[in-house]
Amino acid sequence: QQPYPRGNPEQADFKAFKVLFDWVSKMEDYARNPVSVSDIGVYLSLKSWDAPQLGVPALGETEGINSALLRDQWQYDILKDFSTLNHYRVVIVGEHRAMSDTEVSMLRNYVHDGGRLLVTGLTGLYDERGKKRSDFALADVLGVSYLDANRYPHYYSDQHPPGLLEGEAFKVQPRNDRILTNFLNPETIWTKGTTVLWQDPPADPAQRYPLVTVNQFGNGRCVYIAASIGNTILQNVRQGGYLDTYAVKLFRDVLGSLGIEPAVVTTAMGTEVVLNR
Repeated sequence: QQPYPRGNPEQADFKAFKVLFDWVSKMEDYARNPVSVSDIGVYLSLKSWDAPQLGVPALGETEGINSALLRDQWQYDILKDFSTLNHYRVVIVGEHRAMSDTEVSMLRNYVHDGGRLLVTGLTGLYDERGKKRSDFALADVLGVSYLDANRYPHYYSDQHPPGLLEGEAFKVQPRNDRILTNFLNPETIWTKGTTVLWQDPPADPAQRYPLVTVNQFGNGRCVYIAASIGNTILQNVRQGGYLDTYAVKLFRDVLGSLGIEPAVVTTAMGTEVVLNR
């Protein structure tokens, strides 16, 4: 509300305020002391530990995952710690490379007791001091062991259509889990001196590695994505300003494989829906 130069206000502004805030006052009773109704908990650690540089990938990963969840209107909470794990049907931990033994134990117990976990990237490959472990701390829960980082800056999903995804992927060795999706590296890395139609080299069938795996652990289930899929989604949003990408489709399919349905659905696209009790 802007007054005139001599200081007096415009009375019509206040009439407009009354119309707006009369509606707000009617809704006030429904907005006090809300309790979140969410099936999904997304972990974002605020701890710097002794290796703050390892926390950078988690920030972008969580922001990208946040964008995808909003796009599909999932109800979720951001978790600062694991004290409320049992409140959620699915917990997502994206690229939290540094994790303490206590955090690892809490996640392991959550899945063993029937929880559903979605993990991406190099989660748990380092301890809270930044020391690299010999394998994922949650290798038994994930059902895979870490081998190496993928040397290509982009890769293909073997789903149809085979989408080209840009970002980090990681080579893992499956244990007893089931592979849902593989990724294939391109035949070559495109450069200005490389002649390839549309600048996208074709996929190389000889370079096939697990991308999405599912593992039964105790009474629960864990799905692992061997890539920084959230950072790929975030890059698409920042550069292209859109969300309907192969990365979002991949994430959507993975979430669907965990067997949950959205708590509330609306056909109003582009609308953020927040459900509270």
